[in-house]
Amino acid sequence: MRDPVRISPGTTPPPRWWAPPARPVRRGRCVWLCALEGGRDAVTTRVPAAESSVPLRHLHTGSTTEREEQRLARAVVDIDAAPLRVFAPVALTLRELAVQARRLHGEQALRLLAVDGPDELLLAAGRPRAGEGAEVLRALRRLARGLQIPVVATAALDQSRAPDRRPAPTDLRESDGVLRTADLVLLLHRTDAYRQRIPLAGEAELTLAKHRRGLTGRLVIAHQGHRGRFVDVPDGPRFSAHGAEEAIEDGVADTTPKDG
Repeated sequence: MRDPVRISPGTTPPPRWWAPPARPVRRGRCVWLCALEGGRDAVTTRVPAAESSVPLRHLHTGSTTEREEQRLARAVVDIDAAPLRVFAPVALTLRELAVQARRLHGEQALRLLAVDGPDELLLAAGRPRAGEGAEVLRALRRLARGLQIPVVATAALDQSRAPDRRPAPTDLRESDGVLRTADLVLLLHRTDAYRQRIPLAGEAELTLAKHRRGLTGRLVIAHQGHRGRFVDVPDGPRFSAHGAEEAIEDGVADTTPKDG
């Protein structure tokens, strides 16, 4: 299990809420997804499934219906035209990542960099992972500040000790370094991944465990695993901050610190 850690440039306005790469891509903003762990095939399967609402198993088994193939074809056209760049190298070092990101930023005004499996950057350089995860985050933070863009990276989780298996910040590997470096830390939890036939099956919970410039809290979303995506719950998303619920306008929680 991996969870997203966001590293924002220090001089940009405070982020309001974490948004997946799909949102800026739909707005015509260039996003670079560096898939070091999942690989390109996983991304190129899940993105069309999520955008076309075609079940993943139909793609894997080749059992799509004619209507699903039509939806898939339309989605693929939109995806091909979208400013989404997927990079899945066999090996990549931190230096090479920075060089590629600066080049892409200069060519297409990169707006978001997402790194899946940042630990692989150390292996590519012939260095062990243990104890050096914080160094990778610090390097990504410097890159974010230099390019003035947000960088989202996944982080490994150890097994939660909580009875409901809800992850805590201390469950992050090298949690001290992660919590010191990252501006935002998000933990993803799905109860139905551990317990079957529960009332909240299909719901997932995003815990904003750290927000350097704003509130922390939890957001309930819906998990559509058969389509490889997370979406808003039917009655609309609600963000619970410090035990008090506040409505989210347009799918974004306003977590900007208030004066005073």
